[in-house]
Amino acid sequence: MIMKRRQRFVWLSLRLSLLVCGSECLLFSAPATNTMLAPTNLGPSSVRTATLPSTTTTQVQASVPTNSPVQDASKTRGATDAKKEGSPILKFLNSGVVGVVVGFFLSWVFQRRERRQENNTRYRCLLESIANELDFYADKLTFLSKQISQFLDGSGVIPSYKFYPSFLEQGKLRMNEFMRNSGLVKDVGHCHFELSHICERMDLFRRECEATNPRAMVLTNGRGFKGLVDSNIPVFRATATALREEAETLRG
Repeated sequence: MIMKRRQRFVWLSLRLSLLVCGSECLLFSAPATNTMLAPTNLGPSSVRTATLPSTTTTQVQASVPTNSPVQDASKTRGATDAKKEGSPILKFLNSGVVGVVVGFFLSWVFQRRERRQENNTRYRCLLESIANELDFYADKLTFLSKQISQFLDGSGVIPSYKFYPSFLEQGKLRMNEFMRNSGLVKDVGHCHFELSHICERMDLFRRECEATNPRAMVLTNGRGFKGLVDSNIPVFRATATALREEAETLRG
């Protein structure tokens, strides 16, 4: 899905580049034409006939004055057109470089936006996955606390399952790579440490229950182990809630 959107943005930028190049060629390569033409038929007012003295019979016809407004306008337009045709700026525009630059710029903008959206999607999925894992651990710790209570009362069994904190460790490292929220990285790292601690205490509690240790020692260590589990249940749930709140800010 993301690759298709990226290809569509690149194709759109190339089309815009070609459109800009075509517009420049049509705008700047069209030959300049003078719409104002000198009149071909001059009336009697434009031609003056001077009569020499009576001793001569030659008549002299005066031409149009050299400073006529029509001729001045034509000369000015011709000079301006020649100046435009020889301008380096217009030659640069006619080469199509501007269109290519605009096309590459638009492509860069679209790709940068696409990468940002892709990174936000990955980061949001990572946060939600870690939050789901923390909720799962919180539920299991609640169940473990009840098992410990039943065992201390003499009616329960020894827990036989294990926790695997490696997921939280990998999630913490991946969150740190995004460099977004160092506070959440710290909270996830704290949950990873506490879960590792709980795993060690569970192994110790299981060994003590299976060994021939005094009942009083097992009960004392069991109560301490239960206190450790109960104190971390709200920590895990609070961290999961904070992760979901951060993920919601990345939607849309």
